[in-house]
Amino acid sequence: MNWVSYEGKRSKKLVFKESVPQGSVLSPLLFLLYIDDLDDEREVVELLHTLHQQECDLTFMWCPSHRGIVGNELADEKAKERSEQDQEGTDWHYAASKAAIKRSIKIPPMQHERLRKVYGERGEKLNRIEERQLTRQEQVTLSRLRGGHYPDLRSWQHKIGRIEDPICRNCKMGEETGEHVLLECPVIHPSIHSQLTDPEAIAKEPRLALKVWEK
Repeated sequence: MNWVSYEGKRSKKLVFKESVPQGSVLSPLLFLLYIDDLDDEREVVELLHTLHQQECDLTFMWCPSHRGIVGNELADEKAKERSEQDQEGTDWHYAASKAAIKRSIKIPPMQHERLRKVYGERGEKLNRIEERQLTRQEQVTLSRLRGGHYPDLRSWQHKIGRIEDPICRNCKMGEETGEHVLLECPVIHPSIHSQLTDPEAIAKEPRLALKVWEK
């Protein structure tokens, strides 16, 4: 039931959080008993009582939402067939799968051994504390540089097939990875690189590390 119509006017949209039992749909009396037990549907009951007091005739009409639509009918049929088949394979644990997905989104992959070592030892909590001084966009940029999948890195563009040469565009001395840009390239901001001597320094001074990549 989506709304009640009275004298050409409709009540606000009503949506049941649970499916309505079939018997309640077929019998107006059972329907009234059903919704009378739902706290969220008191407005419907009050409206029906008001209309009854005004001696209005009420007609309940069941409007199927998808009957007769070929695609929906076929989907229902296939779903029913599948549900009746024997289920094989490993058990799927929702909680464990959800936690794994959250971890994969929250922790960026560390492509280089030096970065993996430092950030693994320091722990995710400490990293978050030190990166609170960054804006959301700055955090994303630094995470992508650390993980080696920042879109402008030539190593990343090479990996996804956009360019043939992954060599650093500035020094021409090594592959343009996140580690190379942040720690190794002698051409990009040498004064900053003198302070960023290792991944530990990047973790302590994330905003300084971002200046390396500023154009």
